[in-house]
Formats: sequence, C-alpha cells, structure tokens
Amino acid sequence: MSRIIVTSAGGPAAENVVQSLKLAEPTFIVGTDVNSAMLLLSGADEKAVVHHASEANNFYISEMNFLAEKHGCTMLIPVSDREIYITAINKKKLPPTSIPNLNIVKLCRNKAELFKFMKQHGLPTPFTIAPFSPTHYPASLRDLNGSFWMRATVGSGGYLAHKIGNFQDIKALLHLYRNKKREFMLTPYLDGQNFCWTSLWADGELKLSVTKERLQWVYDKIGTTAVQKTVHNLQVSQLCQDTVQALIDTYEPDMTGLMMADLKQDLGTGKIYITEINAGRTGTVSLWFTLASHLIYGDHRVNFHHQLLRAHHKRPVLPCKKNDSLPENIMFIRHIDMGALLMFENQQIRILPVPYTSKHEPFETTPIAVKEVIGK
Repeated sequence: MSRIIVTSAGGPAAENVVQSLKLAEPTFIVGTDVNSAMLLLSGADEKAVVHHASEANNFYISEMNFLAEKHGCTMLIPVSDREIYITAINKKKLPPTSIPNLNIVKLCRNKAELFKFMKQHGLPTPFTIAPFSPTHYPASLRDLNGSFWMRATVGSGGYLAHKIGNFQDIKALLHLYRNKKREFMLTPYLDGQNFCWTSLWADGELKLSVTKERLQWVYDKIGTTAVQKTVHNLQVSQLCQDTVQALIDTYEPDMTGLMMADLKQDLGTGKIYITEINAGRTGTVSLWFTLASHLIYGDHRVNFHHQLLRAHHKRPVLPCKKNDSLPENIMFIRHIDMGALLMFENQQIRILPVPYTSKHEPFETTPIAVKEVIGK
C-alpha cells in the first residue's frame, strides 16, 4: 500500500487528489492543512494541522518530514501553487516528490516572464505590456483604446484581474492595489472560448493529456467552473505541448510531474493563447477525469494522480493516448451542496459519495430527461 502526504487537504483540489488515489488502489493518505475546520472535511486517513508554506521559516519542511517519518510516507504531493513553489525551493530537504524543478515552477509563476520565454522560443503570445506597478508604468498605457485584461504577474488564476477600457481604469486599479507590492501586466481581453489543458509528463515525455472547455462558473465566475466538457482542439494541445516541451528542454530534460495550462481564444481572429501555466498540479475538478476513465475504459489510465504515483515510484505508467486521452463531449456538472453529474452518450451519471475504497462503484446512471422537459 502506498503512503502519501497530500497538502491543502481542506480544499477541493486536494480532495480530488485523495479520491482519485483511493479509487485506483488502496492508499494511506496523510492530509495536511492550515485550516483545522476545513481539514475535517477531508477524506484523508490521518489529518494534521500545519503552518503555512513559507520562505521565511522552516516549519513546513520540518512538519512534512515529521509526518513522512511517523507514517512511513514515500511521496509528498503539494497541491497549492504556494506549496509547490516552497517545495521546489526545498526539494532536497523534503520527503520525495515529483514536481517540476524550481526553474520551471518559478518561471510559470510569473506570467510576464513566461510570455517572455514563449516569445523567445517562437511560441504565440498576445500583445503584452509588462511588468508595471503603481509607481512605475510606461507612457504607452495612456494611449490604450479597447478592451484589455489587467492582472497581477504572479498569482494563480486571474489574481487581481479586471477588464479595463482606458487609462483611467488602470490608474484607479493601481491606486486600489498600491499596497499590494505586486507587479501587473496587460493583454487584450480575450472574449472567446476558455480552455484548460491538463497533462502528465514522466522522464521528460508526455504520457497523457486532456483538454476541457469551461462553460459556466460557480457563482458568476467566482472560484471555479460549474460546467465543463472535454474537447479535442489541435491548436490547444499543440501549443501547450510545444510550450511545456520548450520548458523541459531548457530546464529539466527528465522532468516528471503535472503541468496545467489555461488558455483563451480571441473571438475576432480565432487564435488561442496560453494565459498561464500551473506547474506541478491539476485543477479543482481533476476527479472527473478519474471517473470518466473508470467509466469509459474500465481502468485508471486517465487518473492523473494515480499515474503520477506510478511514475514517482518507478512503476510503468498505464498505456494511454498522449493527446486527447478522453473522448470529446464528456460533460461534468457540479455545484455547492448539490453533488455532481457526468453527462456522456445520452446518460446522466450521478457521482455517489466515495467511501475511499477501490472496490466502490461511484456511479448511478439514469437517462437524460432535461431535453424532454425543455422541448415541451
């Protein structure tokens, strides 16, 4: 039985990791979090309240090592961007982990630096002004005309992001965030399709990947997606694979880890651009890839965290298509306190509570009836 530490266990991204691992095979999981209340919701076997991952002290390092020794854990899976960054800095001091090295993690954390890297390697990026701050910004900002997207250069998702239309908007936002000690960047507002590409790499090679399109958001674009579906888009998969391959070739030829990219489409031109890359992790709904793999293939070939565990322990990765590892049009729908559904081939498959055993069948299938109601 594998014994693993999963951080940020009081949140949905980590719970996706926990359930994915336990559905694949018996696994003992130690869940850690800074929030003792939210940690109670975790499906981890053991739970431990820990300090924030920080560059200023070694609490995170000592606590992870203590837990690994106490429970015999052979793998650490850091879940949040902050924890991945601190883990990358201290990789040699921590329990064994499979995340990209510090050069890749650090570059991907700074979206302005990532865009610069992509341009240097001939990869498409949108028009960008970066970096700038409340005290130092270029005069060219005064002449902007049109819809633009302003956000912090560092921070996952659209951290401190706003749609702006003129220099007065920029000035107001810079004044609002004057005490944040952050740099900002500006790109055109991309108003087309919204994609996410998730991938696993082992020893420098792509092993599997899935592209999803975000369709609706929880509470009007707050937090995470409520409705999404799998899509096959050659432009997305090729751009993401080329970009990650360039990072691997430059910084870590034998990289083993997860890589997730967010992308948006320019509705006017149809071009798709990467907006950020999250090195070392998946998103908050990675469990649905696990469930879809179990439903369609009867195995865990598209269970990203089980496959990561196998690669980490030098076990053969289950054979899988490298690109578009799942069929198109698998829809995943969820909402707070309402559970979740998989929608595939005219069936709605309700996701049942997982009692954390690989023998559990997590589905209840019924025909889709919504269309009949709408049609009346």
